[in-house]
Amino acid sequence: MFLHHKHKHKIMDDIKILERLNSEELTNQMKEIPMGNSEFQSAILTDNTHASARRVRHILLQLKQSRDALFSAGIKIRKYSIQIEQLKEKIEEELDPHKIDLMQLKIEEKIYHVKSSTILISDTISEVKNYLNELDTLPKFNREEFEKEELNYWHDRILKDAENQIDSMNTINEGTIQTLRKLGYSIKRSEKGIAVIPISETSIGLMEKLLIEKK
Repeated sequence: MFLHHKHKHKIMDDIKILERLNSEELTNQMKEIPMGNSEFQSAILTDNTHASARRVRHILLQLKQSRDALFSAGIKIRKYSIQIEQLKEKIEEELDPHKIDLMQLKIEEKIYHVKSSTILISDTISEVKNYLNELDTLPKFNREEFEKEELNYWHDRILKDAENQIDSMNTINEGTIQTLRKLGYSIKRSEKGIAVIPISETSIGLMEKLLIEKK
């Protein structure tokens, strides 16, 4: 049986994708980025917004799930294929027509699962290819760099939330105030309005003067 050149090319591409998906390099990259919430977020915040580092984490999580799904689908195909052959052998020896019918139904069922798993593998490989292509465009982070990126992201995010609340309500809600304090900011109210003042080394480094002030 000869394969069309286009099919051969696709098979080779799929093999390369699977090799990279199971590579030690990608596994090590997954180890560096926490698949759940970062330590910073777990300690202080809960939010589903994505920044660049979070996008990397999301992609790595999807790749890990894809790798698990491909392994599981491959095992199912092998298992069902063996069971199909076993049932065919039993049918040849069976004399009871009802038992033969039941075994044929089992064969049809297992063939269906083999086809479904094959489609799943094909679709998953396509998704993996897209994720790997996107991953190549993003910076690589180790755990320390990821946590630092998280810290910067959430400082910017919470300060922006506070600014928007002042613009819309002329105040900052209690939840945002509590988070700002955890981040190392002091909230000052006066006749002129509300100011968010950095009081910790981290917050001073990110905001050297008043960032939010409502006149």
